[in-house]
Amino acid sequence: MVTLTQIAQHCKLSVAAVSKALSDQPDISVRTRQRVKRVASRLGYVPNLAARTLATRRTMVVGVLMAFPQIPTVIERIRGIQDAASQAGYATAVAFHDGKPEHENEQLQLFVGRVDGLVLTSPRPSSALLDNLRRLRLPVVLLSEPWPQIEADYVGMDDREGGRVAMRHLVDRCHRQVAYLGQAADTPSDRALLDGMRCALREVRLPARALRVLWGNTEQAATAANVERLLAATPRPTGIIACSDMAAIWVMHRLRARGVVVPKDIAVVGFDNTELADLAAVPLTSVGQPSFDIGRQAGALLIERLRTAGTPLPWRRVVFPPQLVIRESSGRPA
Repeated sequence: MVTLTQIAQHCKLSVAAVSKALSDQPDISVRTRQRVKRVASRLGYVPNLAARTLATRRTMVVGVLMAFPQIPTVIERIRGIQDAASQAGYATAVAFHDGKPEHENEQLQLFVGRVDGLVLTSPRPSSALLDNLRRLRLPVVLLSEPWPQIEADYVGMDDREGGRVAMRHLVDRCHRQVAYLGQAADTPSDRALLDGMRCALREVRLPARALRVLWGNTEQAATAANVERLLAATPRPTGIIACSDMAAIWVMHRLRARGVVVPKDIAVVGFDNTELADLAAVPLTSVGQPSFDIGRQAGALLIERLRTAGTPLPWRRVVFPPQLVIRESSGRPA
């Protein structure tokens, strides 16, 4: 087994310097770190993670706690986090929850003592979750949902602009009754999306009643029930904005089952611009976000916090602009 002493002899450095270089300590120059890592790789060095954890009190693991794993953007964001973490020598441990506070808190408890920091997506954090996060005293980066109760860096999409762009796209195509099928009224992202949609209505002097909102669209059955409510409404909307591409696919599936033609009878717009948008029976217009880059930025911010532990840094907010990708599902009403 190759040891730190052997690497130090090859590099003509002290064992302490080699250890710091392999751990990416900032007091070792980037050039020296790269040289030490090349030598270690050539010699076939395998770090003793258990010993490193005892010596440094670090697990070298980043925790990721995410809601709604069925949404494709979640996986892309995890890939981005993992990319940033692995480049810094950290492993990634991932746990999912169903959006319910008690399940989210259960998963958080499993990370205790096993990770050095967390990337967290919490649609509605409970008081118990907030208390546990404060007790853990771990660096946290919030993803997608900014919460003022948690002091943490934040990375996400400009949701307000995303909502504005989606609504403006439909009203510019003469839609005057639009429905938004959202996740939940008490999530920051949904509130920001709605704020943007209402801004777009004001821009073209349409009344607030031109927008109808229905919640709970994280499961197909609930989304189908909401579509039925819209079809029975008077006036019936000629455009529907869904909170995700997945929800938009569920909308179009239900509309097709009821003989409603997209976009001739009702136009549909989704969010996230995933592969689902291209593969839909009617290609889906969607507001895209760079999910991999968002995840990678979140991972990079967390790694920076871990490397500069003890050094005060301002809380950072990184927001990516949305991009509307127009396909066949949006059009003028009949």
